[in-house]
Amino acid sequence: MDEDDWLRRHGLHPCARSLDSVRTLLINQTQLEREAQGDGDTLLRLRRLER
Repeated sequence: MDEDDWLRRHGLHPCARSLDSVRTLLINQTQLEREAQGDGDTLLRLRRLER
């Protein structure tokens, strides 16, 4: 059983009053990951220019 199978079987269902907090956390984490990917892309571009 992998993680996806486990989640399909057991799920993670926050209570209704926590949904706004969960959404906010997901939005913030997604933004951090996008920014980090952008930094990596910039670094790759800079290294190409160094050659």
